[in-house]
Amino acid sequence: MKNLVLYHTEDKHINTRKGDYTAEAKEYYHGNIFVPDDLDVIEL
Repeated sequence: MKNLVLYHTEDKHINTRKGDYTAEAKEYYHGNIFVPDDLDVIEL
């Protein structure tokens, strides 16, 4: 399965941005979606 990583710099909605970005991405993309928080490490 393919993966999508959405890196963000938007801080206006920091408490909800992960959920917001994930929900929007699911409308267009049907693989794994990762929206990392600052300093998160994604193991490849």
